[in-house]
Amino acid sequence: MSLRFITGRAGSGKTTLCLKEINYMQEKGVTDTLIYIVPEQFSLQAERDLIAYGKSGTIMQAQVLSFNRLAYTVFGETGLSKKDALTDIGRDMLVKKTVNQTAEKLLYFKKAADKISFSQQTSRAITEFFKYGITEETLLSNAKKQKEDSVLAQKLNDMATIYFKYKENIENTFNSSDETLDVLYTKIDNSKIIKNAGGVITHPYGSVVRSLLVAIIELGVEEVMVIGHTDCGVQGMDGGKLLEELTHRGVSQEHINIVRNSGIDLEKWLGGFECVEQSVRDTVIALKNHTLMPKDITITGFIMDSVTGELRQVPVEE
Repeated sequence: MSLRFITGRAGSGKTTLCLKEINYMQEKGVTDTLIYIVPEQFSLQAERDLIAYGKSGTIMQAQVLSFNRLAYTVFGETGLSKKDALTDIGRDMLVKKTVNQTAEKLLYFKKAADKISFSQQTSRAITEFFKYGITEETLLSNAKKQKEDSVLAQKLNDMATIYFKYKENIENTFNSSDETLDVLYTKIDNSKIIKNAGGVITHPYGSVVRSLLVAIIELGVEEVMVIGHTDCGVQGMDGGKLLEELTHRGVSQEHINIVRNSGIDLEKWLGGFECVEQSVRDTVIALKNHTLMPKDITITGFIMDSVTGELRQVPVEE
């Protein structure tokens, strides 16, 4: 698959081009979920743009994500959500603990190990290590290139010691924001994301439930996670206004009446929800009580923070 860069100054039409391509792919019959990745702070506006600009059904097929939201969606699906998310403050505290654990092994930084400023600087350095793919082996390799008793060699060896212990401390316990994209790279091939607008089941025998049953039987899925997110564009969405927009886009009143006469409440079907937590809870209950859902499947609900990517489990009464 080729990589294409779209460049231009602000207002030159880059976003519009992306939305046109989403519509084009839908018209060509692409059935896979289309993922539209945007900066974290623009995700809500991007969902609104997709609803306003996209053709009928686009919002059901396209998914607006930031890299962090994509990562934590995949983590939730592949089981990594069971690890606690490590915030920036948490990382600083863990680095301080790590420095204390390794203090006796340090060569150059032993006297500085008890100082808060050293732990803070080390925390920033570790963030840079993750960001630029620097491993403890990289540090040790560069240390060997220096004179054995040189200050630089001692510093590199000390940082490698702290870095190794830090990674050991977060392993199997925390999801560190520093390594989010690295872990995503290793896990994304195992993801089978099923996405619709708002994470809501609009019909008990529609495509969402069908896809879940196929994944369970054919792909060996053992756990289903319903993941909503904060600042969801579907929250508070007015089904009546969407219906008006469809008529402006050329959908005839005759066709609308046909759908109504078949027993579908269009305003409700197109509308959103008021509370994300309740929506997730209702979806979990609907899946658990579904007549075709195997009883050995674990079904849980989560809400993902759109800013931090942290997953919070939604309690559901049995």
